[in-house]
Amino acid sequence: DAEDEYKTLDESFATLMSAKRNIEKAQEQIKQLKPIDELAEKFNTEKEILTQLENKRDTSLYWFAEKGKELSENEKERLTADIKESNSKIKELKSQHSDLQTKFNKVQVQIQKDEVGQQIEGLKTEKANADAETTNRKKQLESYNTIASSVGFKKNPSKKIFQESLNSAKTSIKEIKKGRPILEKRFYDLKAEIDTIDKSINDAVDTVASLRDTGNNITGRVSEIRNEIIDAIGATKEDIPFVGELIAIKDTETAWELAIEKALHSFGLKLLVPDKFYDAVNKYVNQTNLKGKISYERIRSSFSIKNLSQQDYGDDFLVNKLDFKTTSLYHEWVEQNVIARFNFLCTDDMSAFAKAEKAITSKGLTKYGRGRHEKDDRKFSLSKERYVLGWDNTAKISYWRTQVKQLREEKTLLESQYNTVENELTVLDTKRDHLNDLIKLFPSFDVIDWSTSAKTSEALKKRIENLKKSNNKIKALEDERDILQDELDNNTKERDNILKHIGKVEAQIETAKKLYDENNALLASLPVHQIDISDFEVDNDSIKTISYANFEATKTAFQKENIGQITTLTDSIGKLEKSLGDKMRVFKHPLETIRNRFPSWESDVSSLSLKVDLVSAFQEKYISLKDEALPDYKKRFDSYLEETLTNKVGEFNEFFDSWSEEIKENVSALNASLRQIDFETVPQTTYIQLVAKPKKNELIGEFKEYLLKAIPNFKEMHSTVDGKRVHFENAIEPFIKKLRDFEWRSKVMDVRTWYEYKAEEFYREDDSKKKTYEGMGQLSGGEKAQLTYTVLGSAIAYQFGLTKTGTESDSFRFIAIDEAFKAQDSKKANYLINLCKQLHLQLLVVTPSDNIDIVEDHISFVHFASRKNDRNSWLYDMTIEQFQEEREKYVTEEV
Repeated sequence: DAEDEYKTLDESFATLMSAKRNIEKAQEQIKQLKPIDELAEKFNTEKEILTQLENKRDTSLYWFAEKGKELSENEKERLTADIKESNSKIKELKSQHSDLQTKFNKVQVQIQKDEVGQQIEGLKTEKANADAETTNRKKQLESYNTIASSVGFKKNPSKKIFQESLNSAKTSIKEIKKGRPILEKRFYDLKAEIDTIDKSINDAVDTVASLRDTGNNITGRVSEIRNEIIDAIGATKEDIPFVGELIAIKDTETAWELAIEKALHSFGLKLLVPDKFYDAVNKYVNQTNLKGKISYERIRSSFSIKNLSQQDYGDDFLVNKLDFKTTSLYHEWVEQNVIARFNFLCTDDMSAFAKAEKAITSKGLTKYGRGRHEKDDRKFSLSKERYVLGWDNTAKISYWRTQVKQLREEKTLLESQYNTVENELTVLDTKRDHLNDLIKLFPSFDVIDWSTSAKTSEALKKRIENLKKSNNKIKALEDERDILQDELDNNTKERDNILKHIGKVEAQIETAKKLYDENNALLASLPVHQIDISDFEVDNDSIKTISYANFEATKTAFQKENIGQITTLTDSIGKLEKSLGDKMRVFKHPLETIRNRFPSWESDVSSLSLKVDLVSAFQEKYISLKDEALPDYKKRFDSYLEETLTNKVGEFNEFFDSWSEEIKENVSALNASLRQIDFETVPQTTYIQLVAKPKKNELIGEFKEYLLKAIPNFKEMHSTVDGKRVHFENAIEPFIKKLRDFEWRSKVMDVRTWYEYKAEEFYREDDSKKKTYEGMGQLSGGEKAQLTYTVLGSAIAYQFGLTKTGTESDSFRFIAIDEAFKAQDSKKANYLINLCKQLHLQLLVVTPSDNIDIVEDHISFVHFASRKNDRNSWLYDMTIEQFQEEREKYVTEEV
């Protein structure tokens, strides 16, 4: 039985496929665990580095405190010595100043006692006052010129021009006060517009980032809430999708995009929650302040609503303008809900619109049934950026990028206007301030009139020079006095400089003392001998050149760099933790395609925790799978594969080879039997031979090709490491999968159907061919029977060994033939009788009495059946002789 052979092979294949699935599952798990292991290694490495940086931060706190205390102590000592030296110098200068002042006073007294000297001193005092007034007025004029030129007034004005400028300034101030508020309002309006556009740009950039992250068109708080839910309950976006993620508007229906988005907007924002997550979602949503709104619907495991509507809708209906994501478990639910609730007729023909129960126009006019109509044309009722349908958001991302570009161009234009107005305000305010300064600082022309005081000074100078020329003694005393005055001035200046220096040093001492106290207090607050700083300076090059002068800068730079590294690493660890958590969650709760392919996956990983801190369990599983399980699975698979290739496939092939050979042998044996049987005797004796010729059949050829490829070539298979596995995948696996098609299998595995059979008639005299019988369509009934009896008789002879003499006592040779001669001539009937004689058969012939004459000469005993009155049946047993003698008696009875 070929089916039994197939089942044996299939059982071996099932074992092999189970081993192969274990390999594939292990490989898939390794594939998913590898990035987890890599992320975990990076995560742990960065945590170690973070710990080192935090230790470095803590150690640096102690080290800088110690170093600061040391450096500030040394600086205090240096500065104290400096002050001591400076005080000594001041003491010396004071002594010198006292001697100089005594000498100066003596010379001054001598000058004052002289009358001319007294007069000169008085004139000098007047001249000094005049010179001071001139200098002051020149400075005032310089200030005036600077301010006046900035507001367009003339420099170095005459008294008349000065007064005209003053009056003009007062008029301009009044004009500025009147015009500035208008410009100021424009300034703040532009600022508000720029801020609004800034917010729009930031929102748009965030939206693009969200679109990239989600992969769909749904963004904002509602998308964040969905992410928070699935993170909390351990689900995926595929487990709990938005309806909008499962619906897309066909590319050919863009003209209806706005209308369809408006119709399905609220429906598209609904979450679909399956039974397995329903309780967890309810619990989370109930206990959590979502800070937003979410709508969801429970989808039961056994939902089926296909029978709700079997109507065939035309292309103008909304449902036929949509594509549904068929890879989702919920696509039927979504499609049927669209049909049941939103299947509007999409038409701009207002006559068709009026007749339809539900309809929508491309402009957004919606007819909901029961007379309710609605159209919302508010600016932000549903703009393109709020579209939610589709599982591909490329178009929406492109739209938002265009929006960002347009907003930035608009912002640039507004900023240009804003800067212009800001500059105008600045210029206006500056002019106003300068005008006010002119009015306040220069109330009269006298403030800048330096020429009058200069003339006075010049007159006094001439008078002093005239007096000095008349008295040489006074000039000598004045020269001496001037020398002494210079020395006194220098002494005072040097002493003042030293005093200033002492003041600075004292301030520096306070700074050093403050630094010392701060670091000393910090050291006092730290645990003693708990932090080792012995190698800290050696390990950090940036602090090796530290000194008191650069202490704070070095410390700040070091800590800033350290904190920056910690912050960067903390952010990186946070991202790694999220990425690691996501991959761990996907591994423990794989996609449906994985669950369907490997049903035992979830039970294999049920003990794994999703806490990132316990990721080492995932790493251990990765190592175990890679180093132990996968090699073991491969070893088992190779063992099963060796058994299948060596034995099972060979046995399967041997079965069909044997069967084919057996058919050929049987035909040969039948022909040997047929050769002994005379088929025709007149006019010449003939015999029959059977021919079995391979049949040309596409399915059988396909089976043989599969079988031929499946037979292992061990030389080729062992030429490479994976030779056996490649042979299995390329030849065995496709063959078995094909064999699992029962209809195909049943057509190709009966070897008897591989051959076309025909009979050939030969002359016994010279074995030349007389005729070929490929079918019986052209034969008469008797000819058909003769050929059939011949082949059948030969088969019986072969089956039971009847080619012997027929005298063996243990040979059973009895056959019964029912109505064998009906519709046959006597010639064909005699052929059958003679055939039975040649085969030494015992024959029971069942025939009506009107045909008994055909076989009467060949039989020895008669069992004559008679039916009387249609009620009773009688059987008479007699020899042929008795029957012949009493024939009239029996045959006249109702039979």
